[in-house]
Amino acid sequence: MNPSTLINKICFLVLFAGLSSFLNAQEQPNIVILMADDIGVGDIGFYHKERTGKEPLVPTPNIDELIANGMRFSDAHSPASLCAPTRYSMMTGNYPYRNTNSPWGVWSPLNNDGIDDDSTTLSRIAKKAGYNTAFFGKWGLGGVWNGAPEDYSKTERGAQKFDFDYSIELPQGIQNKPYVYYENGAWMKLKSDSKLVHIPFAQTQYDEDNRKRNRDGIGDSNWNPSLAGPILANKAVKYIKKQGENPFFMYYCSQAVHVPHSPSETLDGVKIKGSTLGNHGDMIAELDAQVGMMIKALKKTGKYENTLFVFTSDNGGLITTEP
Repeated sequence: MNPSTLINKICFLVLFAGLSSFLNAQEQPNIVILMADDIGVGDIGFYHKERTGKEPLVPTPNIDELIANGMRFSDAHSPASLCAPTRYSMMTGNYPYRNTNSPWGVWSPLNNDGIDDDSTTLSRIAKKAGYNTAFFGKWGLGGVWNGAPEDYSKTERGAQKFDFDYSIELPQGIQNKPYVYYENGAWMKLKSDSKLVHIPFAQTQYDEDNRKRNRDGIGDSNWNPSLAGPILANKAVKYIKKQGENPFFMYYCSQAVHVPHSPSETLDGVKIKGSTLGNHGDMIAELDAQVGMMIKALKKTGKYENTLFVFTSDNGGLITTEP
């Protein structure tokens, strides 16, 4: 429940590798790994109350339920203080410096991800163990295109390279171009009239402090970052409900709570925007609602008791004056 750690990642790899030895002894559990983006320990209601003795400014009942009914790791350390190298470590179980292409992280989907076709990854181990595999959300590993793409309507590699059977992929999340969703490597239009155009800075919904950081660029003409949470969470719920008897491995990389802070109006019937004292708090509430939707889907399909649900983050929280 703390920021993701190399120790945890190696444990996950060991867990996956060990599953095959138990195939004849017990039913394989489903596995859901949810990686938040820039969530801090103090952002979680349980830890806020534990450390301050006060009720949280932003309640997180669904994440707190995972803590109450599961295990939490109270001495956890990310392999890096930034998202890209951490995501490499989560996928491979290696320290970021073992990425010979970019030991400090791959910060563009146009650059090689530095992961060989035969490298061990979470998804490849799960696949070998008989799992259906799925990826949702921010990729952030590079390697979507190795060089400038001629056609942004499809990906060359990305999640498909790693043996994910199904994917809804945002190459750089909501924070940078291309502002496009890819379903199984093909452009998923937000509306029937969507076109691939140059997204102006204002449409990214960044604040003025980011204007000089080259945030505008290619994207879906109907791009709206506040749609990301509902799109990803509803797609994940649909995926869970479609799974039959075969075990599944889901790697869900939420857009929350990374900037631009653009909360959805509602999610799963819960008011999100304006529900706290600021947009940062609203994004924490949205993240918790995403967790709740997946828990609800697992319970409704009878899979909850046989699912390992891991909640973690790519790094610590944001420095902000907003609650």
